[in-house]
Amino acid sequence: MKKTTILLIMCLLILTGCWDQDQLKETRLAVGVGYDDYDNGELFQTTDIRVPKLDSSGTGRPAVTSVIMHSTGATPRQARMNLEKEVAGNYAPNKVLVYILGEELAKKDIYPILDVLYRYPRNSLSAKIVVANGRAEDILSLKVVEEKLVSDALLKIIESAEDDTFIPRISIQSVCPIIFNEGQDFGLPKVGRSDNDALKITGLALFNGKKYTGIDLGEDEASILLILNNEEIKMARFNLKVNPEEKRKILQYVTVHVFTKRHDLKIKLSNNQQISAEVKIKLKVHVAAYPKDNLSSKKELQTLTKKITEEFTRKAEHVISETQRANCDYLGIGKHVQAYYPKTWAKLDWNQTYPTIKITPKIQTQIIETGIIK
Repeated sequence: MKKTTILLIMCLLILTGCWDQDQLKETRLAVGVGYDDYDNGELFQTTDIRVPKLDSSGTGRPAVTSVIMHSTGATPRQARMNLEKEVAGNYAPNKVLVYILGEELAKKDIYPILDVLYRYPRNSLSAKIVVANGRAEDILSLKVVEEKLVSDALLKIIESAEDDTFIPRISIQSVCPIIFNEGQDFGLPKVGRSDNDALKITGLALFNGKKYTGIDLGEDEASILLILNNEEIKMARFNLKVNPEEKRKILQYVTVHVFTKRHDLKIKLSNNQQISAEVKIKLKVHVAAYPKDNLSSKKELQTLTKKITEEFTRKAEHVISETQRANCDYLGIGKHVQAYYPKTWAKLDWNQTYPTIKITPKIQTQIIETGIIK
């Protein structure tokens, strides 16, 4: 009996309960946060806050609504502190789905905006980060998009574009090491509003260091860049103009699904210390649509393969040209120079050197599927 009593007392001492619990009904979850420039150099913060409520049908089932709130401050932390004074409940930033940077704000050093996100342990590092086409507040002010709350809708659009290889898979956590890497730059998804107030991915915003360059890549161009960088892709789809001589427009194009089979990036240093790079890629191609047909002919298949290769090469050359115009070393060529030629790297101003180097894409394609029609 005494042993049982002692054991019960020990259990009571160990199992002290949840001393740090937060009641959900008292919590105001921030699920979307946008930052824009404001007067006198301050920040304008727009926050999508999820508030629990009872179902209007009277069933008592939990439901949520979205409240858009604004605050200002000299720093993101001060803007948040000012917001907390107006929130009726416990403000919680640990469930943020997406952070949005206004276009003009992103053209400045973005790290001061992100710094607090890395220092405060309850922030959501898995949140997506995008650049607005215009102001971030205009994106979040929609509140509801196609019957979804705006932050949820934006996350779904981002994830869908990632699966379709339109944009890279990037988050607050994954962008941090790239920001501090002198030999590599990055791009963030660009988000805008359509004419009917729907959200859409408008392209990829190219960065030089910590600043948005103001230069974007379109969807096809962004997909090509991800392939050149050997990023993980499920499937990339392209509509290629391979028969420009045809009078009917529909006969000019082929639609293909593309998978990367092999990738190799080689950096060369000449005797006179000139740097060049060569990106070799072998692509597996599924022909999804080819209205001109005749793919049962071996000769026609070889001709189409050659045309697809030429078109991909042309697109890759254009994308590389755009990244150099933006001075955005997305492929991390500087990182390879730093690793393999450290003495040369130490003498370089990479911002001056990168736009001038020769980068050559060498692409091979192999059609491995043409569908069930012969």
